[in-house]
Amino acid sequence: MVPIKINSRGFALVEVGMALPILIIALTGVFSVVYLCIAQAWLKDAGEEAALCVAEKVQPLICKREFIDKTRSVLPIGELSRLAIEKHSSQIVLKYSFQAVRLTIENEITLRLPVAKRTVGNL
Repeated sequence: MVPIKINSRGFALVEVGMALPILIIALTGVFSVVYLCIAQAWLKDAGEEAALCVAEKVQPLICKREFIDKTRSVLPIGELSRLAIEKHSSQIVLKYSFQAVRLTIENEITLRLPVAKRTVGNL
């Protein structure tokens, strides 16, 4: 009698069919986290540039526009929902909120302006 070989190709297809959705979900999660980390770093850098722009006595509206343009050019997924630049005598505060992939990044960047110290010397 000839021994019968069992073909296991069908089981491999079933295993792949069950594992593929889990793999897709895991990769989507990893890519989302990486994207949000890059977005957070980019927003911080662009925010500091906008604060420095205001510190150089450029109109805040122009600095806001540059911040929005830089954000949209690099981060196509997500949108800025709140952006405010406040200039005080000794500091500039930039507040923004960025929402992407059902998560929100909120940040506040404070740039302290150098204040000239007055000293009384020998006059």
